[in-house]
Amino acid sequence: MDGAYAAGAHVSFIVDSTTAANTGKWGRFNGQHGRGSARLLEASTGAGLVVAELLDGPETGGTHQITPSSGAVTDTAVGLTYFGAVSLGSDATVALANPTDAGLVKSYVCASATTNDIVVTLSGATADLSGFSTITLDAEDDFCSVQAVGLSGNTRWKVVENDGPTLG
Repeated sequence: MDGAYAAGAHVSFIVDSTTAANTGKWGRFNGQHGRGSARLLEASTGAGLVVAELLDGPETGGTHQITPSSGAVTDTAVGLTYFGAVSLGSDATVALANPTDAGLVKSYVCASATTNDIVVTLSGATADLSGFSTITLDAEDDFCSVQAVGLSGNTRWKVVENDGPTLG
């Protein structure tokens, strides 16, 4: 675990982190409830074992913790990306490639980005019928989730939840 949590909290597996000590642990940054996440059945103090219910459902892709730097940021195509708090000299940019299969979910959450932004560009096709192609995160707890829609070979991202980020 990466911290103390109450019984009933949902956590997800941290598949990689710029803080190496967090890789392989469970943390609270959970965008989806499904395979790769769990619901705690007892409180966690952050150390030791806890009883938890492993959740079933769509594959979550786990959690990726990134402390972004200015310029291009390497990211994964699915799962939740948690951007740690950072002061950026210029915008951090992430390119999210076109999805390969319908149903894939990608989510982003931002601890906080001071002085500049984290800009996610949805490559190729637009994100939704309104023509959104960028997601700009710049405040604490900004959250956005996109899902792949369409038929095989003609899939694109669609914004399914947005709480805070600017869509452009």
